[in-house]
Amino acid sequence: RSSCLSHRRLEDSRTEARICAVQALFQARARGQDVAEVAKEFAAGRLKKRKADKKVFEALTAEAARGAERHAQII
Repeated sequence: RSSCLSHRRLEDSRTEARICAVQALFQARARGQDVAEVAKEFAAGRLKKRKADKKVFEALTAEAARGAERHAQII
């Protein structure tokens, strides 16, 4: 896909950022990839094509990356 949400565009940049962050986190978990690397990939590609708040996206994915090991243990 060329965007985080291919079926519709959202007007709220913070909502778009949250949705993109969830998709990036899901991808990282599903493929066993590093969250920080997937976030960089999203920021370089998909996020640029959306009206997503980059700072919100980076904050969410950075926090998730810091807690990735703990989250994996909980899951």
